[in-house]
Amino acid sequence: MHPRRIVLDQRQSAGDVLVLTAAVKALHESQPGMFITDYVGHHGRLSDGNNLFEHNPYITPFYEGPPHDVRKHVAAAQYVMCDYGYGCNGAGRSFHFLYGFTEFLSRKLGVHIEMKDFKGDLYLEGEDLEPWPGLPATYAIIDAGHKADVTAKLWSVYRYQEVVNATKDRIAWVQVGSAADTHAHLTGVHDLIGQTNLRQLIRVFRGASLVLTPISLPMHLAAAVPMIGDGNKPAPADVEKMHERYGQKRGAAKGERGSPGDDPPACRKIRPCVVLAGQREQRQWELYPGHVMLGTDGKLSQCPVGVGDACWRNKTVKIDKDQSLCMSAMLDEQGKPMPECLHRVSVAEVVRAIERFL
Repeated sequence: MHPRRIVLDQRQSAGDVLVLTAAVKALHESQPGMFITDYVGHHGRLSDGNNLFEHNPYITPFYEGPPHDVRKHVAAAQYVMCDYGYGCNGAGRSFHFLYGFTEFLSRKLGVHIEMKDFKGDLYLEGEDLEPWPGLPATYAIIDAGHKADVTAKLWSVYRYQEVVNATKDRIAWVQVGSAADTHAHLTGVHDLIGQTNLRQLIRVFRGASLVLTPISLPMHLAAAVPMIGDGNKPAPADVEKMHERYGQKRGAAKGERGSPGDDPPACRKIRPCVVLAGQREQRQWELYPGHVMLGTDGKLSQCPVGVGDACWRNKTVKIDKDQSLCMSAMLDEQGKPMPECLHRVSVAEVVRAIERFL
């Protein structure tokens, strides 16, 4: 029986594509040898450093040519426009974002898919493993911006600055963000806004010990990018248990520790991340192990959702023709609108969350 050839497409943000990488790995691990997959969507198969599928062993290009030319692929393979299906959290069901793509591919392809690794699937080689120049030995990442089409995720820039001011004597902050999005430049930080592509951003994340972000790509990178440093490994006994659990064997002889590279990814230390979440999205949809999500968690009576639910509104004020507006917007310290669910998250609360990991 010949493997099925499929072409995957995903045209949303980098965070969505990073989550999709986990589903691609789960597909091949659950159905070994049954599929040959290519990817032609955003943030993949590009030559400009924005390829989240670079070095990925589960991606096999079917032809040499522009990745956006999907029609040439369809003739030789099944074309699949990937969707993560918000229905995963409807009708009493509760899933993490990671399982949205997995369930979609399972239904679309008619096969069973089981996910083992609870994070995006990145592969680092060569320059990816080099520290980003000019940064301190220990630092935290801060993302204080937002995309123009989802302003309802934005916490107060004034408060982000206050958090930096309150903690900068104990941790060096590195501010990241795309030049294509809206990012106010903070003071007292190492400013990398607009200075990295996706592969370079991964390098920056690899050296970070903590991340502060709204629900966005940095939250998914915090979970997916492996950490470096002497404190990255658990006790040897825990490593052995992890190997037994996943049926993985090290390259060393029995009784020997082997090299750090022999340990399975599940053994790596989890990078802490403090997420300014509000109640736009369900906690169970976004929460990774080791992450702290701050918000009202569906407890605002003014909003048309129940406890634990989410509104999924996009904007605090009307922009263009988007009618998905926050139902309870307030003004921050600088007179700018922000959702009440984020307005209720104080600087002191964020600092306390950060201090747990310093």
